[in-house]
Amino acid sequence: VNVAIAVAYTQFCATISPGQADGASGFVAMQIENGQAKISIDLSLSNYPLPSTCSLQEFQKGLKYHIHSYWNNATATSSANGYCGTGFTGGHYDPNFACSASSQSATTYCPKLNRTTATHYTYSCNSTNYNAGKYSLCEVGDLSGKSGVLTPLIKNGTVYVLPLFTDNLPAYVFNYNQADLTSLPWMSIVFHCFNSANTRLVCAKFSPTVLSACTNAFNAFNSADSSSSISSDDDVKLSKTSFAVATVLVLLFVFLMGLCTAILSIHYCKRFQETPEAASPGGTSQNPLI
Repeated sequence: VNVAIAVAYTQFCATISPGQADGASGFVAMQIENGQAKISIDLSLSNYPLPSTCSLQEFQKGLKYHIHSYWNNATATSSANGYCGTGFTGGHYDPNFACSASSQSATTYCPKLNRTTATHYTYSCNSTNYNAGKYSLCEVGDLSGKSGVLTPLIKNGTVYVLPLFTDNLPAYVFNYNQADLTSLPWMSIVFHCFNSANTRLVCAKFSPTVLSACTNAFNAFNSADSSSSISSDDDVKLSKTSFAVATVLVLLFVFLMGLCTAILSIHYCKRFQETPEAASPGGTSQNPLI
């Protein structure tokens, strides 16, 4: 029996427009469900003029990227350089207080928890720790800390594609553009130069509306889920078939054993009846099978 189970998910899309982001273009698609997020990125910086604060060598190392707390730009949904600064996008979304120096809570909750460089605290999120299940070491918004920096498709290229990153420490849906008692909100994505200053290059606002730029990515997410479900159903059917075959074989074995027992019993009785000593009163009984 195949049972269809409806899975609730929430989709967010950030689009990067060349006219707003100094020539950069692309999208970030994020689908959150069942305690995970599926994230896909397609970013082209081919027509983006690299700022002087990010050297070509630093740029070619790859891009850091994070979910940030705010989007304070009422006239655009994507931007670049200074318009991606803290006044526009805030710091990293960090509801669990992993507390990097760029956490939105770096000057509020983190000092209260003694999680600052002044108290010799070290932020230690990296893909090795994350893949080992040490999720608490990472800010929820530190995507490149968890998955590694975003590298170009070809060496020294300017097009960056991340087909799928499954994040086991996803943004909380209820925090989208909404703070709670201790957690600040999240609302944007920011791409940074790979340097010590974390120079902000390009940014965009997440929208809870399914925008056309992200449609193919969302379809791919759900197509993969459907394939996995079909495979699971096939496995179940195969298991049921194997069980049925095994049951038939066991029953056949039991039947054959019973048949053999019956044949031996008939043979024994016949030999017994044919033995004179067995039939004579007081006669010496002998084993009819010998």
